[in-house]
Amino acid sequence: MEAIAVSVLTSLIVSLVTFIFGFKYGKNQADREKLQELYRKLYVSFLDLKECLDLNKPRRWEDYETRTIGNITQFMPTARKMTVDGTSAYIKEKIIEKAIDLEKRMLRYGADFYQFEETIFSIFKQHSELLVEGWQYQQNEHSNKGTENIDSVNRDSINKCAVIPFRYLLDDEQIPTIVELLKKPDAGLRFELIKGSRIVKTISIYPGGVNTTPEEYINAIVKSMHTGRESINEEKGKLLSESATFISVLKKRTQDPYTFQETIVGAILDIFK
Repeated sequence: MEAIAVSVLTSLIVSLVTFIFGFKYGKNQADREKLQELYRKLYVSFLDLKECLDLNKPRRWEDYETRTIGNITQFMPTARKMTVDGTSAYIKEKIIEKAIDLEKRMLRYGADFYQFEETIFSIFKQHSELLVEGWQYQQNEHSNKGTENIDSVNRDSINKCAVIPFRYLLDDEQIPTIVELLKKPDAGLRFELIKGSRIVKTISIYPGGVNTTPEEYINAIVKSMHTGRESINEEKGKLLSESATFISVLKKRTQDPYTFQETIVGAILDIFK
């Protein structure tokens, strides 16, 4: 009789556990599509942040929509927006906390990057002694070329220029290309700083416009950026590595929002509720 009672009790327990696990799995499946979409949004957002960072065109706060409360305007990138509209409550706490922190640091980097990029013009100006006498500096708010411009002498009246952005000078891989462009005998090289769709600063170097070699000229400019440039590139490397790891986590969650372990633990906890 005792054996029958134990057998019945065991069957009841197994049935209860099976029911709870089945119920938990069914609930997870019902929430699956909603969670997949939330994780997909974060995944796409961080892919974009990483890609722009890798191309030396980091995102900045101004790239996102805003919300205004009274006299305060806030930029609303993806993770921050989720905390405001409440959808972050559906996402695993550690993941949304990581998303908010990493998003903030990547956008702060963008602000620092573009702020540093603006200092490049003054660095060129500081090295005007390396330009052949006769170079010109112009400042004009209504210029089609830029509000501040430096032009080396152009003895051969060359009207053709290769154009590259200032930010290329922050990328070690671009330096050899820049030097080679400066060596061309039939074309100048113009560095441009662009804000939005507007060119605000330019430096145009024409053949014979510097009184040293192209290598020495560019190396002098890069050397003067040393501390800031090194800091910018070091932080970039850290953020690229960290975002790559986080994107892998988000990709897995996009494919399956619940891990098997979370389903088991959740079901066990539900037994004691």
